[in-house]
Amino acid sequence: MSSVLAFAGFSFQILSLAIWVGGLIFFAFVTAPLAFKEIPSRSTAGNFTAACLRRFQNVEVPCALLALCGAGFLYVAPVTSPVLWSDIALSVIMFINFMIYSGYLMPRLEALRLQMSETDLYAREVDPVVAQTFQQLHSWYARLMTANIVLGVVLLIVVSVLCMLCGRAEPGVGTETMMWGGAFNPWQ
Repeated sequence: MSSVLAFAGFSFQILSLAIWVGGLIFFAFVTAPLAFKEIPSRSTAGNFTAACLRRFQNVEVPCALLALCGAGFLYVAPVTSPVLWSDIALSVIMFINFMIYSGYLMPRLEALRLQMSETDLYAREVDPVVAQTFQQLHSWYARLMTANIVLGVVLLIVVSVLCMLCGRAEPGVGTETMMWGGAFNPWQ
């Protein structure tokens, strides 16, 4: 049973992190710069990128949960390596970052964006307090998303190292279990 949990944990984490971090990297380095370069109005480009982020959050939620579940499966498996604690810590930090920027910051940014677009619609000047608050929240949003990109890349490396360590383990007497591609033995 532990080999099935280990296989599920590694699979969940690698697949979800590849999609999650890959999507964040694509957004940060392709979608957002291209939108602000090609769309003439800055507010329209901002609305477009915000719509892309809202749509991508539908992908981020299951990926964040699967990455967290994968770390839990590896803990239950039992994969007993000090590297596992790095895996768990990074997964939890990424999940908390995601909850902050998607559950706390994004709704506030949306409300401020709507307020600023209404003032644009009526050809009024945007309230400086609203603009400053938007900039501060947007800055925190970008920092947390960048942190998740970096943490996600580090977590992919940690999961790969953990997977290699798990595959190199010597089979023990009476504790060997079979996985696809070879024997799996929890560390003694």
